[in-house]
Amino acid sequence: MVVFGTEAKKGGVVFRVILILLTLGIVMASIAFFLQYQKGQSDKSYRKATELAEFGLQQGLESFGVSKTSVSVPKTALDGGWYQVESRTTHTPDSLYVQISAQGQFGKSSITRSCTVCRTTVGNDTVWARLSIE
Repeated sequence: MVVFGTEAKKGGVVFRVILILLTLGIVMASIAFFLQYQKGQSDKSYRKATELAEFGLQQGLESFGVSKTSVSVPKTALDGGWYQVESRTTHTPDSLYVQISAQGQFGKSSITRSCTVCRTTVGNDTVWARLSIE
């Protein structure tokens, strides 16, 4: 025997379950889209910060090539971000090392690139050799 309204209640439950699943699907898709968008923005900031740091390192190496002494470029705004360059000199008994570091920042991303050059202090050697770029 079928009680009046039982079939309507079963249909209502199935409808509600479908509605809940559809709502969850829309919410999950929205969250996935938002996270993908944020990742894209973060990647863009990282790439731009890397460009600024490498540009700063290039400027620092050019300045060092001219002056052959320490290099210092204060925070310089460029393309919505900034870069700065500093150098540090280290002496050993037979060599002179100069590390030139450039920091670039764009948005929340900050990257540092550096290059170490050296020359011997024995004799009349005036050639600087690049040891590493990081």
